[in-house]
Amino acid sequence: MGYANISAEISDADLQSIKDALAAIRTKLPFLITLTKAERKSQRRSGPKSRGFLENCLTAAQNNPNVIPADVSVVEMTKDVRLWTALDEVSSAIAQLASDVQDTRMALGTEAQNGASQVYALIKAASQRSPGLKPVYEELRKRYARNGQKTPATPAKV
Repeated sequence: MGYANISAEISDADLQSIKDALAAIRTKLPFLITLTKAERKSQRRSGPKSRGFLENCLTAAQNNPNVIPADVSVVEMTKDVRLWTALDEVSSAIAQLASDVQDTRMALGTEAQNGASQVYALIKAASQRSPGLKPVYEELRKRYARNGQKTPATPAKV
């Protein structure tokens, strides 16, 4: 479903509550690690399609302890598979939230840029009649001169 306009605010107290909630989540996951680029490349991939295979191998190891050598810890494998499965659920929920946040930021950025383009066009026109606005226009104009972009067209009103 599309949206017409986003008109919302996050209070300072709510923003702090959100940050606190995220920090609380981190405290529940003290084992999280950060891999380097090289470490990421060296890791075996295991995505959603791996879940059944991992669970089936774990079941096979648990049901056939006589063929599993002592240096393969079925207890640790059980913990690994359970944690991997739980983190898969957490990751999915976080990814959905992150996607929604990014989409909202993108839409808000467009709304803000449209408003800014209108202000820019108005200041540009007014600076021709009012010399006191010339420094304001020159400051705003830097954004486009710096990036080598063309001056924005005034967006159509929706």
